[in-house]
Amino acid sequence: MNLGEKLKAIRHDRGMTQLQVAIKGGLTPVAIARIESGVTENPHIKTVSSIARAFGMPISDLLAGVDMGDEDKLPWDTQE
Repeated sequence: MNLGEKLKAIRHDRGMTQLQVAIKGGLTPVAIARIESGVTENPHIKTVSSIARAFGMPISDLLAGVDMGDEDKLPWDTQE
């Protein structure tokens, strides 16, 4: 499961809209939609923290079970 899938699942479980998550986390609904759709695959840690805060959970719980991809390559590492 990727972060977008996890975000969407938690949001649906809690009966929240993208707008509600965005407002509670101090983000834009577009940011939430982009993460859920996979357009933004590796959001900044501050964004992840804001989402966790919107759900009232620690970041570790939000990221539990999320496939982090290639752990040896950071999102900003563009060298192959």
